[in-house]
Amino acid sequence: MVIRIFAVLLGLCGFGIVLCGLFETIFLSGPSSVYHVIPLKGTAAEAENTVRKALHSLKGQLIFVDVGLEPEAQVTVALFLNGRSYAKLYSSEQIQQELRWEYEFGTGTDQGNGHFGDLSK
Repeated sequence: MVIRIFAVLLGLCGFGIVLCGLFETIFLSGPSSVYHVIPLKGTAAEAENTVRKALHSLKGQLIFVDVGLEPEAQVTVALFLNGRSYAKLYSSEQIQQELRWEYEFGTGTDQGNGHFGDLSK
């Protein structure tokens, strides 16, 4: 009788471990191949608020694009992202160069099909 109770308890523990693993896989781990592009503009306080929310709520690679940040805000965001390899700040010109490089020398088999359109505008 004691052995049966022990076997049932071990089975329940195993079932619990499997459920915890599934929960973590589905809800807590974000795919690293997901890229989020977040435009930033305005003051340092506005930009910092947007960056904090993005870092807290989004999983994957974060690409922040300066589309009108004040100089103080640029410094604030750069310092805030320092040391975070999954989050980078680009100017609008830099992101265009990155997209142009990907379009011209891309890493996939879909080169030359116009996904990015004309980036020279």
